[in-house]
Amino acid sequence: MSAPGIHFDMPEADYHADPCPAPSLSSSVARVLIEQSPAHARAMHPRLCPDAKSPESDRLALGAVVHALVLGRGAKFHVVGATDYKTKAAREERDGAIAMGWTPIKAADMAEAERIAKSVDHHIASDLDVFDTFTAGASEAVLIWREADAWCRAMVDKLFIGDRDAVIYDIKTTDQSAHPMGLTRKVLSMGYDLRAAFYMRGLARLRPDLAGRIRFRWVFVETSAPYAVTVAELDGAGLTIGDKKAATAIALWQRCVRDDAWPTWPIGVHRLESPPWAEQQWLARETDDPTFAGLMPVIVAPEPPARRMEFAP
Repeated sequence: MSAPGIHFDMPEADYHADPCPAPSLSSSVARVLIEQSPAHARAMHPRLCPDAKSPESDRLALGAVVHALVLGRGAKFHVVGATDYKTKAAREERDGAIAMGWTPIKAADMAEAERIAKSVDHHIASDLDVFDTFTAGASEAVLIWREADAWCRAMVDKLFIGDRDAVIYDIKTTDQSAHPMGLTRKVLSMGYDLRAAFYMRGLARLRPDLAGRIRFRWVFVETSAPYAVTVAELDGAGLTIGDKKAATAIALWQRCVRDDAWPTWPIGVHRLESPPWAEQQWLARETDDPTFAGLMPVIVAPEPPARRMEFAP
């Protein structure tokens, strides 16, 4: 078991198995905890649900290999010679790699991962501010800390700690555009604001002298040519909201672990409100769609529940 601190040489497998003295909260579990439910968070936790499995796909394998190439450490990978996994031999080769703890990746995807990693390296080398802190940072540093009774953990892609400040880098491969104009929506929709605040929160607790002087940067890279790269930071307002989400997740995690209670959705009948655009969309089609021309449908409005008659005794 690992004590609170910054760990620079922890194997990736040990981190993902959760090396803390008690089941700990990661940013991925924190997001599920507040966006879905405690029961969903428990179902994906390696200590609380031994049968939990990480999602597997070609795109996830590509991202893992890109991380390893850029960072110089991380997932071990095995290049599968087949172009797909339709044959029994290809599936056996893939499954054998997984059984050994390696990430299987097809040869064509491996070539693409190398092009993506090269694009990241070139972009970072072109930006002196990013280059200095990125290249001097430690790859896959693990943060382990406690907040009250809650254990928390994070694996940082790149962690630079200077004399007076620190920079955290998080590499994100994306099959969508990495244009700066659209990244705010992506950051918020994917819960990356919570992740950023969670990591900064952990580092600030382990190094109180750096509190208020920690920067969090994403390195977004597209997974198709020309493999464009954007390095981005979230503004103060966004980080404040992210920190509120992180604090809520930590408090909820603490309660769930303490009580060993992992509820799903709230009990009761939930009223689903129809958004204004749904009615507008139908009215426009009802008017403009020639298929409906000349039709006069009879609309039967739902009747309200019958009132219960009560009589005085």
